[in-house]
Amino acid sequence: MPTKNWLPRRTDFGNAELLAALFGERLRFDYGQKRWLLYRQHWWTPDSDGELMRMAKDTARFRFHNSARIADEDIRKKEVEWALRSENLQRLEAMITLAESEKPLADDGGNWDGNPFLLGVANGVVDLKTGTLRPGEPCDKITLHTEVAFDPHAKCHRFDRFLEEIFDADADLISYIHRAVGYSLLFLLSWHGGQWQKHASERPPTCDRRLRLQPAILGV
Repeated sequence: MPTKNWLPRRTDFGNAELLAALFGERLRFDYGQKRWLLYRQHWWTPDSDGELMRMAKDTARFRFHNSARIADEDIRKKEVEWALRSENLQRLEAMITLAESEKPLADDGGNWDGNPFLLGVANGVVDLKTGTLRPGEPCDKITLHTEVAFDPHAKCHRFDRFLEEIFDADADLISYIHRAVGYSLLFLLSWHGGQWQKHASERPPTCDRRLRLQPAILGV
């Protein structure tokens, strides 16, 4: 938030500075993909419903309401006039364009979703290495997410029974299949490939097993 006595210049650049001061904690411009990102409680997401423009409108209205604090009548009058002009479409669009290069809004686009073991969910962020849930933080730089809430106690009894059926209740193999599928979903199967080859050579699934398991995995 801007400090009490700070008054940005009555220019498009001044409006951009004020926008960054008001919304800098939950707004970024990704220069890598040329997109605006908004922080939604646990993760970042592209603007899909015009929230950025609403922020710009709120910035102009903030100037208008804040002008009441100005003691000097002449300066207050100029501030009111500029605040009202700032609500015009041209001024709003100029504010947003100039804000792209304002810190902390400007981001070089690096390291978004840099940690493949963090997944945004409806109720926080899941560490896929440990299976633990925690609140998301802006510094996580997560955009990949699901709207489904994480439940550590959730069971999938029919799928568990399916694996027992097609792998003859082999607990070691089923445990490995769980891990292999998880790595596959993270595009890390090649990193874990030696272990996969070991299990595959010792007890390769039959063609029928592969065909029955594949649709279930693709459905995820």
